[in-house]
Formats: sequence, C-alpha cells, structure tokens
Amino acid sequence: MSGAVEPRRVVVSICTYRRNEPLRRLLGALAAQANSIETMTVGVSIIDDSPEAGARSVVSQFEGRFSGGIGYTSTASGNISTARNAAIATALDMDADWVMFIDDDCLPHERWIEIMASTQQRTGADLVTGPVEDIAPPNAPAWLTQQPFLNLIAQYTDGEEPPYGTTANVFISAAWLRAHPDVRFRSQLGELGGEDMVWFDTARSAGIVHRYSLHAPVYEQVPLERCRFGYQLRNKLWFGNTMYVTSSHRGEAPNRLLLRGIKYLVNGLAMPLRRIVRREDPHLRYSLATICIGIGLVGGRFGLRLKHH
Repeated sequence: MSGAVEPRRVVVSICTYRRNEPLRRLLGALAAQANSIETMTVGVSIIDDSPEAGARSVVSQFEGRFSGGIGYTSTASGNISTARNAAIATALDMDADWVMFIDDDCLPHERWIEIMASTQQRTGADLVTGPVEDIAPPNAPAWLTQQPFLNLIAQYTDGEEPPYGTTANVFISAAWLRAHPDVRFRSQLGELGGEDMVWFDTARSAGIVHRYSLHAPVYEQVPLERCRFGYQLRNKLWFGNTMYVTSSHRGEAPNRLLLRGIKYLVNGLAMPLRRIVRREDPHLRYSLATICIGIGLVGGRFGLRLKHH
C-alpha cells in the first residue's frame, strides 16, 4: 500500500511599506482560505521595508494562524528590489515547494491559492501569474472610472503563455528559483521601478515555463489619496519614465523609445478632437495623462529618472 502524498509547502511572500491596515486585512483573508486546503501547508513571509519596522505588530497578531508558519524580516532599504529578493530568500529558507507573491494593498480571490496551484498542476508551468483588478473606493471621483485610469493590466486566456506578468499575483516553483540564483530583482531599478518587468524578462530568457490563471484574480484596493487628479498625472509621468528605463534595460534602442514618447504626446493632444468628432466625451483628463506618459518617455531619453512613489 503506497503512503499518503505529502502536502505541498506553499509560502506567500508579501513586501510591505507603511500599510499596516491593508496588511492586516490581507493576512486575515489569507488565513481564512489557507488552513482549509488539505493538499497544502501554507506559510507567510512578511518583508517590511519601512524604516520603523512598523508591520511587526501586525504580524504578531497572526502567530499560529498558518500551518506553514509566519515569518517577519525587516529590510528598511527603501529599495523594492532588495525587499523582493529578501522575500524570495526567506521563502526558500522556509523550505517552500512553491512561492506566491501578492502586494500588501491587494485582497485575493477567496480560492486564490487553490486555483493558482490547480493551474500549475494542469499546465505543468514553473510560473503562474493571474489578473490584478483595481477596486476604486466608493467616494472616488466619477472621472476615475469613467475614463480609463484603472485596470490597465491586460488579461489573457486561461492557460496560455502571457507576454507579461505582474508580481502582485505570482505562483512560482521554489526549485526553479533555487536552480536559477541569478534570476533576481535588479537593485539599480529598485527606486525607479520596472524591476518586475525586467525580472519577468530575465526569467523568460532563462527558459521558465509561464502560464496564466484567469480565474485567480487579486483585487488592488485603490486608496482615496490615489484618486486625486494630481496623483494620477504624476503616476503617468512616472509610468512613461519607467517605461523608458525598463525598455532600455531590455535592450530597446533609445531613439525608438523617443519616437514612442512622441507618439504618446501626439495621441494625447489629438484624443479630445477624435472623441468629439465621434460625439463622445473628450476625456480631457485622460488626454493630459497620456501626454504625461509621453513626457516621461521623452524625458527618459534625455536623462530624466523619476523615483517610484
């Protein structure tokens, strides 16, 4: 008679920075689903990058709530790449078979862990990523959802190989990470952003098998302070700039990126007129946001580097 199959060891890694209440909600949501899964033991690793190590008190409230344990590491680096690399190292130290990533301001689907693991088993992938859906607060301004400021991350067919991924929703083989110690987040991008896109590119170049899990979303809870128009404009300016930085690291020619920035500028300027001709709302706010993306790209060609906020 064959012995029982040992449950897979999954560690959910969360990088956090001064978001104690969102982190508490996330840990509660994970605890609610983790211990109901008989085929896995689920642990959690918290990487606190805030200088005051403020998340320690939140983590202490969840001691004993996860069958795979809960760990806490303070990096206090101000560099998201450092925090993400610490998350990988800590999960591997916890003897994980599989490592999951989720952001501290997200909440998972109620069967997130099971569905991601099921997609992996069905496809045989080393890496599974899933959707991230923005949830605006009830008192957010109408223009935020009426114009395309949110939910800009593309969705793909379930089980297909997606061209991109997001570190807010990841299920990855610990054995693959151990076998590829060079596939880590680049510290030089940790303050500018784009470290996640370069990491996915590096993993793809190293031969990782990547599949998409459509039915395992996580929901980013957009705080009210991010709903201000000024914040959105600065975010798009940074987005354009980090697009330049990331694409440069991926080997794209500087002048090609300059032309892409000019295209964004032209499209942003022309957007209201095109929409008015079609008798649609001119989307003036999003037009300005598109122009900011172009400025960020063009500025990158001439040395502009904006830190991630």
